[in-house]
Amino acid sequence: AVLADLFHTGRDVGLAIRTPAPDGRPTNYYAQNFPLQPGGAPVLYVAEGAPICGAAPLPVFAPLDTAKGAYAGRDLRTYLVPPECLNGLR
Repeated sequence: AVLADLFHTGRDVGLAIRTPAPDGRPTNYYAQNFPLQPGGAPVLYVAEGAPICGAAPLPVFAPLDTAKGAYAGRDLRTYLVPPECLNGLR
């Protein structure tokens, strides 16, 4: 739901929105058509838990305000993931 919302609300902001590449068959439209391809730039990752890079979780880049709206009460945060850690995102 978060990914679909990002595609809808962020469609005109000039950012490439992607989903982590699936293991095996894609489970949704976005995983099938917009998988993340590892490259040379950091990625802003939105999740409820920190991704692991090396042996440690990444620090929170910025919390998201989920006091109201469709994601009220969810603990969503953003993480800036360096290119060398993109293969571990799921």
